Amino acid sequence: MISFKVPATTANLGPGFDTMGLALELFNEYRVEISDELIIEGCPQEYANESNLFYQAYRLGCQHIGINDKIHLEMKANIPISRGLGSSSALIIGGLCAASFLHDHRLSDEDIIRLACRMEGHPDNAVPAFLGGLTACVMNDDYPLIIRKNPHDDYVFTVFIPDFEVKTADARKILPKEISLADAVYSSSRAIMMLEALENGNEEMLRVSADDKLHEPYRRKLILGFDELKREAIRNGAISFLISGSGSTCLAISKTDELPQRMKKYLDNLKVNWQCFNLKAYNKQVTAL
Repeated sequence: MISFKVPATTANLGPGFDTMGLALELFNEYRVEISDELIIEGCPQEYANESNLFYQAYRLGCQHIGINDKIHLEMKANIPISRGLGSSSALIIGGLCAASFLHDHRLSDEDIIRLACRMEGHPDNAVPAFLGGLTACVMNDDYPLIIRKNPHDDYVFTVFIPDFEVKTADARKILPKEISLADAVYSSSRAIMMLEALENGNEEMLRVSADDKLHEPYRRKLILGFDELKREAIRNGAISFLISGSGSTCLAISKTDELPQRMKKYLDNLKVNWQCFNLKAYNKQVTAL
């Protein structure tokens, strides 16, 4: 069996809607080998079949190189589902990497990225899940053009994961069909600065550039207590506080590892149960171990 892991990702990072993402040190772990029959272990029984997203991605990768076979997959899924931390991308990248690793790396990095973006519909989670680090992407027809950076070592990324889901479909549905020119300029200018702020460690630049008017003003309504939680996180040392992907997870960026301890009393008194812990950025590409 080959073994490898795929990281969680946090997408959008405020103004980088559908284009920016960051890999985090929280992983789905996979062990896989070619098999005479499909065997999937480590997930609910309802997903232990051909509808499994990992296996669908594996099949897509195999079709690309002209192969038809089955696998025995053992998975340990540590990335929570429907929480805005890239669980689907971790499965898609996992399946495509397995197709390549098990067949003499016949899928190029470009193949894996392009096929993953095709399955996901946008590159914000899929690209950093595969390449690691901080990425920004432009889709040029079917081909993603990618900027990849390593975020500053001083940054700590604190995730706030509630005990409720936000479905991606619901988070898409709540967005307006049209936006004003002023809002477009507001967010696009900040997206440019966000890349620089995350790379160079400039706190003031990060504080200003993390603000968004494309999706967060609408999606925050789907996250119970978002505004109060944001104010408390900023008061306790967060430089910025964002919705991770489409939610429901929220992300605080700071330069202190004490935020979970500082927030504990506040979180304990809320009706919603929030997990809160620190993660570092993960800057490595997916490889077989």
